[in-house]
This record gives sequence, structure tokens and C-alpha cells, in this order.
Amino acid sequence: MIRCRLAASTELTEVVIVGAGLAGTAAATILGRNGVRVVLLDAIDPLPYCFRAEKLSPEQVERFERLGLGSVEPQGTFYHELVNGLRRRMPTAVDFRMAKVRRIVTGPVRQEVVVDNGEKFQTRLVIVSSGNSEKLLKPLTIRRRMVSRSHSMAFGFTVAPRNGHLFDFAEFLYKGDHTETRIAFLSLFRIGQAMRANMFAYWGAGDADVREFLVDPIAALERRLPAVTRKTGPLRLVGHVDRCPSHLRTVEGHVQSGVALIGDAFQINCPATATGMTKVLNDVECLCTDHLPDWLSTPGMGAEKIARFYEDPRKVSVDRETLQLALVTRRAAVDASLPWRLRRQARSWKRTVQDWWHVSAAGSWLGRKRCPG
Repeated sequence: MIRCRLAASTELTEVVIVGAGLAGTAAATILGRNGVRVVLLDAIDPLPYCFRAEKLSPEQVERFERLGLGSVEPQGTFYHELVNGLRRRMPTAVDFRMAKVRRIVTGPVRQEVVVDNGEKFQTRLVIVSSGNSEKLLKPLTIRRRMVSRSHSMAFGFTVAPRNGHLFDFAEFLYKGDHTETRIAFLSLFRIGQAMRANMFAYWGAGDADVREFLVDPIAALERRLPAVTRKTGPLRLVGHVDRCPSHLRTVEGHVQSGVALIGDAFQINCPATATGMTKVLNDVECLCTDHLPDWLSTPGMGAEKIARFYEDPRKVSVDRETLQLALVTRRAAVDASLPWRLRRQARSWKRTVQDWWHVSAAGSWLGRKRCPG
């Protein structure tokens, strides 16, 4: 999907967005809808399948729709389908180009973005939403800082009942209770007619657990999380297993003229917290609705303007809370000290009592229904 070209590549536009994933495409949509002249750049269109953000929370669905980005399937959706659908609905004011960015040159008034064919775009502001790529940031002296290396591992795969029957639930969530498994949680949910499984564990890329899970995820589940298969019944794998390691990172030296970082380009969080989409949409909303209109209404694009976005209390709060949650969630799964063991045990007992109560309540209700009068 390539939009028509600008009359000349040296024509000054208001915003150039580098990276057309969810963050960049959402930002372009909001800005274009409000009359801002936007050039959106990405090396690939359409976006192919990639294992990311398959399940949105009700709060994230509400944010997505409140920003006017369309409706989202609450059960689950593949990331590439979500992004490609958003790309197709972009306002015509957005000039979407399939091009790889080679260089960004910034200043207090005008910025320049150079793509692989040598074409140059002059703009007032550059928004970088190209994930965790470092090549574009190094010349700008923006550095990535590691917070937690090999923090977690995410797995995605599709399952079906081994007996050929249908599942009797639409979604199912199981949280880990033991340090031996180092599993945060497993979530089962529907995408279309398929039952998708997302599992998050605190395993390193070279761990034997990872290799074992990739070879036979169903057997690994039955051995590590027997309560899951007691709920689901015998399972079989449909297709292949995706995996994605996560390193918690943030940036330093980012407060400078003419460029703003959003989404994973600014801070990478752990997918096991299920808050990544919240952070991305919060960045987009803060920048595109609260700050950028004021920046464009006055001359210049100095660092003092850019700092207002990074210092926005809503952005600071969400960034801090999601990062802290990632660190605490990991400790809750792997910390072998007595306080954390007690917390896990209490959670396990609570779930046992809840399961017993639900079964007992259902049995009592059925008994009453069977009794005459």
C-alpha cells in the first residue's frame, strides 16, 4: 500500500514518522486525521506475520477505540493483522512510503530524514517508532541502557483438543506458583476459530527448558503445568511454536531537538506483564493529542519542547509502573526467599478454594434444579 508521493522530496512537511508498526501507524492516523502533514516510512508493506501482542485487555481495547483507531476483537488478534488493518484505514493526508531510513539529522528548527534511495525529507519533527533498532539512534548520541538482560521468554502456539471435540471455554488463564517452573502464566484464548496459547517464562535463550519446549510443547506443558491439561483435556499442537526473548531496555540522551521516541524505541518492557500495548497507546496519546499540536503552533522544535513530552506525568507514570511491574512479576515467579514463597503458596491456596467453591456451588445449584418443588 504505497500512497502518492509528495511533489518534491525537499518540500517541508510537519512530521516524519520512522517505523509503521502499531505505534507509528497509530500516531500517523491521529495526526493525519487532525490535518497534520505526515510522511510515514517503513521498509515493509504489508507487515508479515510476527509474534507480538496477540491478546488485548479490555482497558487496551477501550484505549484503542477511544483514540479513534477502530474496533478490536476483544478475544484476540494477530499483531500483523491489527497493524495492516490500521494501515489500510489511514487518512489520505498520510503519505506512506515503503523505504528504509538510513540517516536522521536533527536541529532546533528543521530535521532531515534520508532513505535508502538517497531521497531526503525535510520536516519539523521526526518521530522514531522503529522498535529496538539502534542504528538510527547511535548517530544522534541516544544510547540504549539495559535494565534486565534475558528477562523473559514468550511462546506462542495454537492447540486443539486431542479427541477432536470443542473446548468448553472461550479463554483460560493459569498463573505459575512454583519457582521450579519459572513460568509466569499461560493464557488460552480464541483468535477466529483457533485456540491460541501464549506462555511466558523466565528462561534464558540457551536454557534446556526452551529447547525442550520447542521440541514438544504439549508434553512440556503436561509435565510442568498439569493443572492446565486437567482443565483443557488432552491437547495436540497445531502448526509451529513461536518464541520471543525479551530484554528490558530504556534510553539515555534522548532529550534533544527535533526528535521524539515512542513505544519500544523509548522503552522495552516485559510481555509477561501484558502492559506493552498500554504503554504504546499512552505514548501515542500523550504525544499526538497533548503536546504535538502546541509544538507545531509555534516556531522551532528545540529540546525544551521535546522534554515536555518525556516529562508528562501520565507518560512518566505508565513507563515507571510498567517497568516496575516487569521486575516484580519476575521476582514473584523466581525468587526463592521465604516471603515470595509464602506469597506463591497463598495464591495457590486461594485458587484451590475458589475452584472448590465454584464446583460446590455448581453442584448445589444442579441439586436444587433436580429437586421437585
